[in-house]
This record gives sequence, structure tokens and C-alpha cells, in this order.
Amino acid sequence: MRTRFDRITAALTLSAAAFFAAAVEPQPISVPAGFGVKEDVTYGTQSEKQRLDIVYPAEGKAALPLVVHFHSGGWYTGGKSAFQMLNMLAESGYASASVGYRLSDEATFPAAVEDCKLAVRWLRAHAKEYRIDADHIGTIGASAGGHLAAMLAVTTKDDGLEGSGGYDDQSSAVQAAVAVCAPLNLEVPLSLNIQGDDPVVVRFLGGPLAEKRDAAHRASPIAYVKPTTPPIYLLHGTADKRVHPGQSTAMAEALAKEGVPHEIVIVEGGIHGMGIAREPQAFAAIVKFLDAYLKPVQK
Repeated sequence: MRTRFDRITAALTLSAAAFFAAAVEPQPISVPAGFGVKEDVTYGTQSEKQRLDIVYPAEGKAALPLVVHFHSGGWYTGGKSAFQMLNMLAESGYASASVGYRLSDEATFPAAVEDCKLAVRWLRAHAKEYRIDADHIGTIGASAGGHLAAMLAVTTKDDGLEGSGGYDDQSSAVQAAVAVCAPLNLEVPLSLNIQGDDPVVVRFLGGPLAEKRDAAHRASPIAYVKPTTPPIYLLHGTADKRVHPGQSTAMAEALAKEGVPHEIVIVEGGIHGMGIAREPQAFAAIVKFLDAYLKPVQK
């Protein structure tokens, strides 16, 4: 015969099981009306990190320009989950994707850059399926992600950073980039608060700067600026303690010298991270910039 204690124990067990089942049950991602979403889409076979999330026009909708997001985390941590930004971009009239890439503890530079380029090639190869305007692709990221966003803008196939992931018939070129509080010159200290080599740069390059001078140069977006570089938007905060705003101002000077269309906004009191880009006024300015270069003029 079951006692009252047994009944209570059984009820608690069932309640606990229901709680944990609910906790692990995946929740559907909410996206703006007129858009579909796919998570954890594999774009490469070299690593489990080579996956992306994509928010794209629903079936029957016209193709849209694409903005590709790269996550932050010092190149050694972080992940691609960024649906707040993807949805903000979708609401602004863009298909959007967030890309995971090999972190530096798995593979050092240039692996992350190669992965991001592969992701863009993959997206171009699947442009029809996801209703993407493959001729108008931009990038966006903060911190390490901003570095990668800029690297895709400034480098070309001739720079030897395409990797061997495939889709070689597609281009990894982008038509505009937004770099938020980004490291743009890895040959100099990223922060005034760090004496000697920056630990995250050492991890990214695979060794101290004294041994990795060539890699530091090759990994620096500022080293590739030329007249044909596509437009770049730079956003940085004056209170950024991780990456000094001088990284962005030096990049702006290099872009100006080569006659490259660009904008730089220094946010008084702004701290490190994508947060400064999600502020309504700042995001509106970013969208205005992207619209100018990624949305074809309708005739």
C-alpha cells in the first residue's frame, strides 16, 4: 500500500522531471514578421565552430542585402548567438547572419579570418535559397568581431587568407563594414592598461609579438588599407578600457589618406562592447551608413 509519503515523493519526482524537461526544451527563436530563421547551419567541415545562424526573408519575399555579424570574445571565447542584433538588422531591411569561427585555443591566426571568409562564400553560394542579394553584403562586429569585420573589408583573395574550406567559386569580398571598438593594429598595444604583450593577442597569434611580428602585421586591418577598400564605419567609446579609441582614430586617418569612404564616431563615455552600437541613435546612424552602400537605388 502506498503511503502518503510515497505519494508526495512521487508527485515531487514528476514535478522535478517536468521542470527539467521544460528547462531543456528548446524555445523557438522569435524573428520579425516576414522573416524566417535557421540556427546552427554548418558552413564548413574543419571544426564544430563553423556554424552560423541566419535570419532571412520568408518565402515569397524579395531578396535583401545581407549583414554578417562576427562575435566578440578576444578571439578565444564567445559564441555566435546574437539574435538581438540579427533582429535589429532584419527590422532595418536586411537579411542577417551571425558566424561562429575557430577560436584561438583551437587554431591560431589566420584560422578565424579564414572561417569568416568561408562563411561569406557559403552564404553567397546559398544566396538563392535564403533570398540574399549576393552583390550587397556587409559585416559588423565589436571588439574581436569588429577586427574580423574589418579584415573582411580590407583583404582580398590576393592576400592569401581565404583558407581551404571550399566554395572557391564564390567571392569573400564585402561591400561595407562596421567595426565597433575594434583592434585594428595588432603591432601596437591595444590598451594603455597593459604593459608588454597583450595576452589575447598572444593567444590569437600563437606566440609573443617578438616571435610573431609578421603575423601581427598580416592580422592588422590597418596594414591593408588602399584606395579600393570598401567603406568602413568606425565606432568607439572614450571610456573603453580594453581597446584604446586610438585604434579607430588611426584607422580613420589611414582610410582618409587613401580616399576611402568612411565615418568615425567617438562616443563620449562609451565603454567597450557592442552595447554602444545598439543604442537607438548610434544604431540608426549605422543603418544609414549601411543603407548608403548596401541598398541599391531603386529606379
